[in-house]
Amino acid sequence: DLASRVSADDLVKMLNHIFSHFDELTKKYRLEKIKTIGDAYMELGDTDKAAAYYLEAANQRDNELTTPLFLLKAGQTHEVSGNYNKAIDIYNRIKDKYPKSQEGRVIDKYLGRATALRDRS
Repeated sequence: DLASRVSADDLVKMLNHIFSHFDELTKKYRLEKIKTIGDAYMELGDTDKAAAYYLEAANQRDNELTTPLFLLKAGQTHEVSGNYNKAIDIYNRIKDKYPKSQEGRVIDKYLGRATALRDRS
């Protein structure tokens, strides 16, 4: 693993570079603003609007870093509102298009849960 091959200082520098780049992307494409609006609607219990904003953020700029993250939030939002088929569709999109992303590596547990919940209802 990378942490065992590089010094702590170099690892911190690498992580700082990665997160700085992520910050630049979110600012450049207004993703943080869109995500924050989605979070606000989620807090208000308006899951339809929250999911719409998360999907807008996901579709704003297709990439391996932010797109699967926002898709996962949209899928979870659909799960909360009982729209299991929509959640499953979104989770499958992550699985098919972003399998190497952090979200893609764990998406099967979300798919399994949404499928089980759908089948129980």
